[in-house]
Amino acid sequence: MRYQVNAHLLKAIAKVESSENPKAININRQFKSYNEDIGLMQINSRWLPELQRYGIQREHLFDACVNANIGAWILAKQIQTHGNTWKAVGAYHSATPA
Repeated sequence: MRYQVNAHLLKAIAKVESSENPKAININRQFKSYNEDIGLMQINSRWLPELQRYGIQREHLFDACVNANIGAWILAKQIQTHGNTWKAVGAYHSATPA
């Protein structure tokens, strides 16, 4: 269990987010901004500046193993903030309650 995140939960998120497609891209054009969700776990491009500090570039997110690890890392951050709750799972998908 990397990052102390349940593997079954990660698999469920991958199923819902991308239908387990490591090449999936979802483009978001909301609120006069542009971002995209990338790969298996649909990592939002807003994470790219932070990921670049660790040497992870956008193209690396199309590797299913890299993407799953980043997804686990993001979910672990949300669990630290919100506890092991559905709120943490919701925050994985969106930083805003809406």
